[in-house]
Amino acid sequence: MTISLGLDIGSNSVGSAWVDTDKETIHLGVSIFPAGVDEQENKRGSPKNQDRRQKRSQRRLIHRRAERKRRLTRFLTDHGLLPPDAGALRKLFDSDPWPLRRKALREALSPHEFGRVVVHLAQRRGAVGIETDPDDPDEGKVKEGMDRLSALMKETGAETVGEFLANLIEKRRQSNGGVTWNEPIRNRQYRMDEKHMLFAGRELLRDEFHLIVEKQRAFKDSPLTRMLTDALITELDDPSQTDTWRHRGLLFGQRRTYWDTGTLGRCDLEPTERCVPEADRHAGDFRVIETVNNIRITKRDEPERSLKDEERDKVIGVLRSQKTGSVATVRKALGIHKKAVKEFYTLNIERDKDREINTDWFYREVVHGVFTEERWKLLDERQRESVNRAILKFDPDNAVHESKLRADAGK
Repeated sequence: MTISLGLDIGSNSVGSAWVDTDKETIHLGVSIFPAGVDEQENKRGSPKNQDRRQKRSQRRLIHRRAERKRRLTRFLTDHGLLPPDAGALRKLFDSDPWPLRRKALREALSPHEFGRVVVHLAQRRGAVGIETDPDDPDEGKVKEGMDRLSALMKETGAETVGEFLANLIEKRRQSNGGVTWNEPIRNRQYRMDEKHMLFAGRELLRDEFHLIVEKQRAFKDSPLTRMLTDALITELDDPSQTDTWRHRGLLFGQRRTYWDTGTLGRCDLEPTERCVPEADRHAGDFRVIETVNNIRITKRDEPERSLKDEERDKVIGVLRSQKTGSVATVRKALGIHKKAVKEFYTLNIERDKDREINTDWFYREVVHGVFTEERWKLLDERQRESVNRAILKFDPDNAVHESKLRADAGK
């Protein structure tokens, strides 16, 4: 007896057909199971476990932050910088820390006041590793807020974030009929639009901490001065870096982001290989060439055609020098961006709104940004590949990597 099985596998169903060639019979069946995404009418929904992962990540973040604050509080208490009594500690934490952060630049603090400032710095220790991403508007807002805060500090002459915000609190303090209240200085959507939101970077707050330590050590007769030893400051903020830690110390300690390369997807063309990083020069070259190969141009009353060699070179040159690609970029490179000419030419990429127009990160940032095309063309293939490998191994947060890259670049 010979039985053949045919399967039709869908997103939330599997159809089957069992064919008995001896009896000449067919048995049909279908199994329907819930889809792994939330169904929506106009688009594909998000995975059902996405919300669960986000909440788990948030719980982990809150737990780590609370544990970091507990460790810091215990350390400061053991060294006499916070009161051991729970009631006194609660009363100290209920006090406003912003005036203390401003006072620390000009007046001697008591040990407990200094401990209160350190805990407050640890609660909001600033954003780190933020880069502007055109595809992530929220990330761009944070970077703009950081630049806005730095500009306002320079404009007002404030030395630190604490001094600037303490002055801002006083400015926003209002009194009406004998009742005094403070306008909030934190970024609250219902009170503040995006053009006025402020974000502090990690380096600004680290600079504030070390400036406060320097100012307090200058008060020779203060009991706090004798307590601020080099060993204690190193415990709070250790500038040494390793392959595991971005920063060390109880105050600003943070591990590097770990990425398991085993979770990277497989290549569509070579399933046995992992996906190559976009920073790889071969990947950038392939992405641009693929984009250009898929472009078709149509002149009125003429059949559609691919780009000519000189047209390809122009488009490739533009995509290798710009950060983002668009239809307007390609049109301008081909000289058909003006209205009078645009009416006679159309591009297939204009009809496909979802088509990605790739650019070459390596050529833009390394060849144009570091070497220039003339010097790059003088290098042989071994030298070019050596630069490529060095870029892929480079960690911008590791001072050792930077010095090694600079030393190797001079050879």
